[in-house]
Amino acid sequence: MKALHTRRTRLITAVLAALALGTSLGSAQAAVFKDAQLESLHEAGKFAELEQQAQTRLKANPADAEASAALVLGLSLADPVDAKRMEAGAQQAKLCTDRHPAVAVCHLAAAQNLSLQMLNMGMAKAMRSVGSLKDVWIRTLELEPTSFTARVQLAKLYVMLAGADDHPIDHRLGDTLLAKGDKAQAKAVYERFIANKRAKPANVEEVRKSLARLG
Repeated sequence: MKALHTRRTRLITAVLAALALGTSLGSAQAAVFKDAQLESLHEAGKFAELEQQAQTRLKANPADAEASAALVLGLSLADPVDAKRMEAGAQQAKLCTDRHPAVAVCHLAAAQNLSLQMLNMGMAKAMRSVGSLKDVWIRTLELEPTSFTARVQLAKLYVMLAGADDHPIDHRLGDTLLAKGDKAQAKAVYERFIANKRAKPANVEEVRKSLARLG
């Protein structure tokens, strides 16, 4: 029982560390906004200015999806330890995804906000939110398959994510490759896992289902 608790604690810590790394490096890794001005502010880490610019644009055009997402990130990233601002960011994220359900950047901003919220939660509550975070990143990637940020963050969750201790490395690696959109490599890894006679039947069955979805 003690060993199980230790593994769970280690897993939770790893997930939270990955989330922290993702929120700090996301802007430097790939463009988030198509609008050059918003992207410039985001990339430079000028989140207060990003918030102000977003508010100005939304006053002129409440239907501006990128400005709505920019406001989410401005509220969330300018002062991540401010609970009121984080909550305001969460409310804005819901508004953005509700009004623009087919716009990837709204879901990306919602995922970033939730990631930051999880860093301030207790470990148990944070782990209960991992599934929701994964769903938001999946939706982001569905809407924008080229989103590097979504691919990387989703891959981290698959590798580290709930139940990871029960999934052998080839199983998790296949899930990671699939999350990144590399279907050919994912298929190869899954097939290698199934060929392993020591693989647990439950894992084999789950991998077979993943292979079937690949076609």
